[in-house]
Amino acid sequence: MTNLVPEAIRISFADRVFAYRVAGVATSGERILLHKAEHDEFWTLPGGACGFGEDSKSALKRELREELGAEVEVGRLLWVVENFFEYEGRPWHEVGLYYEIRLVGASETLYGKAEFEGVESSFKEGESLKLLYKWMSHSSLVAQEVRPRFLKEALLKIPSQTEMIVNRD
Repeated sequence: MTNLVPEAIRISFADRVFAYRVAGVATSGERILLHKAEHDEFWTLPGGACGFGEDSKSALKRELREELGAEVEVGRLLWVVENFFEYEGRPWHEVGLYYEIRLVGASETLYGKAEFEGVESSFKEGESLKLLYKWMSHSSLVAQEVRPRFLKEALLKIPSQTEMIVNRD
């Protein structure tokens, strides 16, 4: 059996985009792992598009393997997010599942790095996108542009039960 990457659930309608995303919350003490595309002005949680026919936990594991070469253990679901925002001049409607994650095995070495790079193929055919990763302390989140915006406060108090969030940036 071949290891095929499922087609991302990302649909363009003329000038609008609908996407199904998964993201992971990795913590190390008072630090949280965030990433951004080199050209972006904001930070977000690592993750990516869920593929057609792919369950969300498997998609998150695949995305972090692709982006970082990292193996993760996916924990409980923290947030289900309907996220409305504009990106690269287009309005987006994104449904996101945000899970607790833990780096495992050889990937645990990333806990010891303050900043590092990953490389992933962009969702634009044939282009490569450089991703920058950084462990940020709770106190440094205040000065950063973080998307979706609800994360800036939500990451400071991880919920004990799954929460449904509607976010409009």
